[in-house]
Amino acid sequence: MDAAKDDLQDATDSFEESKWKWATIQGYHSMLHSAHTLLYSRGYKEHDDNALVLALGELFPEELGLGLLTVYTRQYS
Repeated sequence: MDAAKDDLQDATDSFEESKWKWATIQGYHSMLHSAHTLLYSRGYKEHDDNALVLALGELFPEELGLGLLTVYTRQYS
């Protein structure tokens, strides 16, 4: 989770410096580290990004809602 917090702070700093592309990349990595942390907290490890999103949707439906899976499945179906 520390990596997620660091990446989020870096993204915020980059955004404030108008480094939009870099802020987006750092923000993505912050979300990815956060997702890994959630999955590991339940004792699982993903094999790829598709499995990560599906597992999060199954393990945390109330916390994350259906928005994540809806957007993800529309994008990749």
